[in-house]
Amino acid sequence: MDVNLVVIASGASAEQKAMGARAAAHVLRSAGLSPEAAHRAHEQLARAEAQAAAPDASPAMARAARTWQIAGRAAMVACCGTVPADFRLLLGP
Repeated sequence: MDVNLVVIASGASAEQKAMGARAAAHVLRSAGLSPEAAHRAHEQLARAEAQAAAPDASPAMARAARTWQIAGRAAMVACCGTVPADFRLLLGP
């Protein structure tokens, strides 16, 4: 994957954050999705929900958004084992 994934979590070491990012990348790769596509779908659906609008999402978009959430959970478990309040999975530079 060309795009870096970045994990933000207080109390986690750089090695733990890297392990979380690798876990997320593996989930996305296994689903055949690019990090950009999954993140974009997740953001679009989140914006629609925040505006109380009915999301105009295709099944593929919904699947990509859900896969981004699953990748985030995989990163969280690999990195921390728990749910830190500030945990985030982001696209890197």
